[in-house]
Amino acid sequence: AKHEMQKWGTSGTSGHVHRLGIYKKTTHAGTLQWTESGCLCRLDAEYMTHAPNWQHGCVLMFRHADGSVHQELVRIVDGRVQGTLGQLVYGPHTDPARSAA
Repeated sequence: AKHEMQKWGTSGTSGHVHRLGIYKKTTHAGTLQWTESGCLCRLDAEYMTHAPNWQHGCVLMFRHADGSVHQELVRIVDGRVQGTLGQLVYGPHTDPARSAA
């Protein structure tokens, strides 16, 4: 994420890296954020000769009325979504319809 932000000089999102993460940098002009969107594939791919640095997850993006964009990481651990998604809270034993944040 850091390399992509340095390369492009802007905020953005990368896929195909299979990692889940965010890099932020604040300057006098404001805060930039680059997000790596994780993966949904198997983490034990047969063609890998070592344990890959991959994480299950995805990114939700929300565009606000003022045009700004909010990116939120969604972690998936042991097949279960963890964290907050927008205004709802999800977890291994949580009913999202009853758990407003």
